Amino acid sequence: MWDGHLARPSYFCKRSNLPITITVKLFTAYQEAESLSELKLEFPKETPVSQVLERLSATPPLF
Repeated sequence: MWDGHLARPSYFCKRSNLPITITVKLFTAYQEAESLSELKLEFPKETPVSQVLERLSATPPLF
């Protein structure tokens, strides 16, 4: 949920080598199958959006 804060300006991100973490909230069927309510996916800082989308849409599911 959006908390009203804006993302950090890009100059902060360029200085950091920290990976990008994406949290995926799971719906009931996946929660029951995996016994998880969410997934945390980590990507290297320079990962293109296309690669993130490929991993999110992977079949079979990535967990």
